[in-house]
Amino acid sequence: MWESCLGIARGSSTMPGNVADIVHPSPTRRDRKIASVHLGLKWGVSASPTRRSFASPESTRPVTSEPRTPQPLRSPFNASTMTAATQVRSLFHLAYHVRNLNTARSFYRDILGCEEGRSTDTWVDFNFFGHQISLHLGEPFATTNTGKVGNHMVPMPHLGAILELPDWEALAGRLKKADTQFVIEPQVRFEGQPGEQWTMFFRDPCGNPIEIKGFRSLDTVYNT
Repeated sequence: MWESCLGIARGSSTMPGNVADIVHPSPTRRDRKIASVHLGLKWGVSASPTRRSFASPESTRPVTSEPRTPQPLRSPFNASTMTAATQVRSLFHLAYHVRNLNTARSFYRDILGCEEGRSTDTWVDFNFFGHQISLHLGEPFATTNTGKVGNHMVPMPHLGAILELPDWEALAGRLKKADTQFVIEPQVRFEGQPGEQWTMFFRDPCGNPIEIKGFRSLDTVYNT
């Protein structure tokens, strides 16, 4: 039985570490103990055949009188980029209701030019000029014309995007070609002033108000 525990047969010479050299065909108790110790030293197990355990990597480290200095945890984020929201790379997300997904698809995808993303029977995602909108089946949010901008009272709340002027002009052309009814016709405001911009207001087929602004350079959006 002892030979089977060691995984060797009597008279075998195939055991690693030349264990067979010290285990003869009729092992005595002393011989078995020697074989056990030799096997434990060779394979990192205890000398007792009934209490085998693999050696821990910690047990192989040299013992020192000085405690080890804990290593600082490494954050996956660069602290210098997390000091302000404007320094975080992100996409804006907005979810709101539409009454009909197919009608919404025709408008957002075919007229506005938004790329369609994932969808189910009750919602659909779109890439809205670089940001994510999720259109869910339901009743659109209520709005009132209470936002005073220049000489206009604009729908509140509303959503929108800011484009560079050539892209804004191209979109205005597509909307006019599709006979879109504008809340505010495409026009320029604050001309010659900081914040000069082109704007247009319209509603999607479900009544959600959208404003699209155009700037000569997006670097001037926050100019005062």
